[in-house]
Amino acid sequence: MHFRLVAENIGDIVTSHAANGDVLFATAAVERVLGMPVSAALGEGLFHRIHVADRPAYLTAISDAVVRGVASAVEFRVRVDSAASPHGRHLWLEMRCRPLGERDPICEGAKVVCVTRDVTERKQQEAEILQAREQAELASRAKTRFLASVSHELRTPLNAIIGFSEMLTAETFGPLANERQGEYVRLIHESGTHLLQVVNDILDMSKIESGAFDVVPEPFDAAALVESTRQMMSHQAIERGLKLASQTGAGLPEIVADRRACKQILINLLSNALKFTDRGGSVMLGARREDEMVAFFVRDTGIGIREADIRRLGTPFVQADSGYDRRHEGAGLGLSVVKGLAALHGGSMSIESRVGEGTCVTVRLPIAGAKAAADGTVVRLTPPVEGVEVRQKRA
Repeated sequence: MHFRLVAENIGDIVTSHAANGDVLFATAAVERVLGMPVSAALGEGLFHRIHVADRPAYLTAISDAVVRGVASAVEFRVRVDSAASPHGRHLWLEMRCRPLGERDPICEGAKVVCVTRDVTERKQQEAEILQAREQAELASRAKTRFLASVSHELRTPLNAIIGFSEMLTAETFGPLANERQGEYVRLIHESGTHLLQVVNDILDMSKIESGAFDVVPEPFDAAALVESTRQMMSHQAIERGLKLASQTGAGLPEIVADRRACKQILINLLSNALKFTDRGGSVMLGARREDEMVAFFVRDTGIGIREADIRRLGTPFVQADSGYDRRHEGAGLGLSVVKGLAALHGGSMSIESRVGEGTCVTVRLPIAGAKAAADGTVVRLTPPVEGVEVRQKRA
């Protein structure tokens, strides 16, 4: 009597079932939830209201409780007829089943007791979330395709601008009329080169996010890569009045990775370090072994980064110095490309910095290259991923 009193007054439907699934007992909540009298739910009454596509799952859940003696759960749709919907509408129900022991406390012949609740609102919310996610992914893919298309179309004219300005600077077809013309040609070349770098970064970022960036792992000497990159960037360091040095740990092994992508990682990190270090400062490019990883690092004595800004870095088009009056050019793509390339190799990027003292960015890649991604791997660069570790240097 006490069990029945409790069952009659709870909001969820409580039912007991025979071995074949027939309802032997149901609480009054059936009428409140489904709008049908208890007598109509008995026997096969509830089963006939269940959506045809969900009936196998419903019977399987009851069978698991009867035959296997284990608890089970199932979600299914039930038709509800009402004056507002004469042709019926469907509610989503969640039913949890438990087998009964030899002693039947509810009614003779029952093998399973079930508690069922209305989860229609939750299912609607799930559908809305899924739809919103699909729309966001479609928008992201459309954005990526747009950026890739625009970037590709921009590269051809930019290469022509850079090439012809180089010819004019070298005075291949004769001297320029005056120094001002030479100055203008140099500005055209510098601006074109900078814009091409931005376009290339956008194209790489789009490829990484769309899974179109091809990673081709091969064994190569990490120390040789560090030194060749230092030599490549040394002229830029001299022009900016900076000291550029390299440092590699003893016994640095060969690494299996995409050599071109690794070189791009180092070039992007060095470009940032040189850009944000004032004249007279120094930049160190190096590599060391950390267990089964190779850690490439770039350390500078530049302006540093605030801890609040570090967490935003690595997101496309985000810069620590992002005001209209910022002193340093750039679109905020360099670190996002580095982060994406590291993730494609199964690696990570971390940043340590202190304002006014400098910054150290470290990229860790697996030595064996076992985690190097094949074609089709997608890396989400927005919002910031967990692969960016934030550290703040202490005094």
